[in-house]
Formats: sequence, structure tokens, C-alpha cells
Amino acid sequence: MNARAEPTAVQAPNVFSTFARQWRVIDVPLRPSEDDVAVYQDMVDAWQCAHRARRVRGLLLGVTAEIATMRWPAGSSLIAVDHSFPMVANVWPKPPHGAAVCGDWRTMPLPAHSMDVALGDGCLTLLSVPEGRAAFARNLKRVLAEDGMLALRCFCRPEKPETPGQVFDALRAGKIQGFHAFKWRLVMALHGRPHEGTRLGDVWDCWSAEVSEPDEFARQRGWPLEAVRSLEVYRDSDTRYLFSTIEESRRSLAPWFTPESQHAGRYELAERCPILIFRPA
Repeated sequence: MNARAEPTAVQAPNVFSTFARQWRVIDVPLRPSEDDVAVYQDMVDAWQCAHRARRVRGLLLGVTAEIATMRWPAGSSLIAVDHSFPMVANVWPKPPHGAAVCGDWRTMPLPAHSMDVALGDGCLTLLSVPEGRAAFARNLKRVLAEDGMLALRCFCRPEKPETPGQVFDALRAGKIQGFHAFKWRLVMALHGRPHEGTRLGDVWDCWSAEVSEPDEFARQRGWPLEAVRSLEVYRDSDTRYLFSTIEESRRSLAPWFTPESQHAGRYELAERCPILIFRPA
């Protein structure tokens, strides 16, 4: 399967090539925590408990290692689909029960009703509103069994938006602990209208205007220098990330999916990274 560029969110494959190399320095909330993995695992276990005569056929949207290597029921199979070959080549952990391929979530050439559970981490951030998400939901419903389940951890901007200045003020006041929580708040603070998202190059411009010496900035806060330098991948990037509110995220998958439940972890910024569970409508 060949990846096809997502018109709004995924415009610069080099960004994801760099992310693949930097993945080991990325931490929560950009990666799922143990709390999140427990939610994914509980959903899969619940599905298996209700369908004891069937073996779980899992679909992973992306190559998130924490999900791929979690405890799956005996006999489960897993296929992961990611648009980025570098992510597949460098991040996919190659579990014995699974395989990964490059492909477009909106046009996955998988047989109808061939998957029982689908799990994803941050998928909606990479899909345009409304076209990309509608195509994603429509194709995903086709692929899932009628009694299947979908769990997505969604990166959600708050109902009351922050400004970049407020994010930096919170940082100076000691109200932000982790670098990646700070970065995600800054990215969300620069969000345009719901369908516009955040241009990553604008995040770099804002960051570099405020922080002239990132090495000293990292040292003063006790943040890993390599993690702070990971922001450099945003420089001049036209890639856009879309952060919907929680309610917008739910609505963007209607009428193909019906919300089932919502879960949040206990880590910093977890309230903006809920796992939303759906059933095919």
C-alpha cells in the first residue's frame, strides 16, 4: 500500500522522518502512558470476553510501540498501518503477532469487516476537517466488524483557548513540569480556526522569538537537551496539526461511529489527551 499525502495535516514527510529518528526522546503526553495502555488493553479484553469463540483481529492506526507490545489475548493478530515508511522502519517494534505496512488510513485496502478492534494514538490530529476525518471514519467503519470497537487517544485543545503568552507565563511561574507538556500547550495555543490547525513553522518562530538560548533554557529547567532540540524539526515546516475539542472530536466521526466512553490518565496534560471509545453506528 502506498501512502498518499493528507491535504491539510500531513504535508511534509521529512517531519515524520525526523520524528522516527527522535522517537526515543519523545515522552508523555506525546506518547501513551501506562494508564493509556491499560485503557486500550481493557477494551480489547472486554471485546474478547464478549466474543470467546473468536480470536481478536486488531488494527493499529500508526505504529505506536506501547500499543503493539501490550498484552494481547492469546491467538490475536495485529496489522498496523502508517503513512510514513521511516516510522514503520524505525519505530515499529515487530511483535511476533503483528505486521506493519505503509498506507493511508482513509483508503486502507482491507477486506470489509475484517478487523474486530481498532486502536490509534493521536490519529485525528493528522486528518483534515471535515473531509479527511469523514473519509477516515467511513473507511474504518467498512473495515471493522459490525460488533467491533474503536479506541482513539485524541489530542484536544481546551474549550477556552490559551494564548502563547499565557503558556510562557505558566512556564515561568513553575506551572508546567515537562517539556513535552509545554510543547503541546504551545502548539495548541497557536491553533487557528477549527479547520486550519497549527502550522508547525509558526510554533518554531514563536519558540525562537521567546527562547534565544535553548541549551541554557533546558539546563535551567532540568529538561533533556535532546528533547528540547527536537523542536528544531518544526523550523520552516508547513505541516499542520489539527486539535479539535473533545466534543468536536466526537462529532467528527459521526454518523459512522457512536461514542461509548471517555478515559483520561493521570499524567501532566492528560485531560487534553483522552481516550475516546466508539462503536460502529
